[in-house]
Amino acid sequence: MSEDTSADEMRFAGVLGADFHLAEYVYGPEARKFRTEVCKFLAWFFEKPETRERMGLVEGAPFPVVELGVGAAWTTEEALGVVPGMVVHGVDDESLMLAHAEARLAEHLNTRCFLYEMDILEHLRRQRSGTYEACFTTHTLHNLTREARREVYAQLHRVLRPGALLIQLDRMAETGKNPCGDPCCGDLWSQDREHKESLAMIRRVTSIFTDHGRHDLVAAWVDHLVTDGFPSRRMVWTETVKDLERAGFKGWSGSSCGMQHVIESYR
Repeated sequence: MSEDTSADEMRFAGVLGADFHLAEYVYGPEARKFRTEVCKFLAWFFEKPETRERMGLVEGAPFPVVELGVGAAWTTEEALGVVPGMVVHGVDDESLMLAHAEARLAEHLNTRCFLYEMDILEHLRRQRSGTYEACFTTHTLHNLTREARREVYAQLHRVLRPGALLIQLDRMAETGKNPCGDPCCGDLWSQDREHKESLAMIRRVTSIFTDHGRHDLVAAWVDHLVTDGFPSRRMVWTETVKDLERAGFKGWSGSSCGMQHVIESYR
């Protein structure tokens, strides 16, 4: 198991991508809850009078939004159901993942949803400035190196219209929290919590997939979860906020449970 720091590493090739519908067992109920939170926040944002006025939005008129990392399209499908007029341009560089998305979104393809098999940075670089009204992304950016994430944020700041929403759900460490007041304990507390949650996920994966005789998925998911913590890739809440501010985003807010974090920010 070596540390691959490339920005376009294919992390869901093979059995992980082919059987990604089973990932619900890995991420657990908290991830599902936060995906719904992302969709509700999108709906709230586009229902706001100031958003509709800025966009010149006519009732039911289509408007473009970009999703980075469509995956199995769980979030995409739910978002389309609660945000009328939204047209999702979904990007994923994994053909196996897009196959799941195409099946789930069959009734919306090429009308309310357009899918692109492409590296997300490549897609963003090809877009004109001010193309999209919002971006949402769930459990995607932690698969990139921090350097690549910074470039993604820079490109998003360019392709989003002024005032547009960026909302992201991902697994992030909580370094910077300091529950005991001792200036030395914050990082240690965060690392301990991160370790315990990652270990719980590995135990859940091992138990569930072993019971189903899927030892191949046990090995693949354990490898995936362990490499999430590599220094070049490890996603940290405080660092993510700094990277967003560095790219020009503002007015961020968020919520969390364990390592599941939602961050909302604005162009």
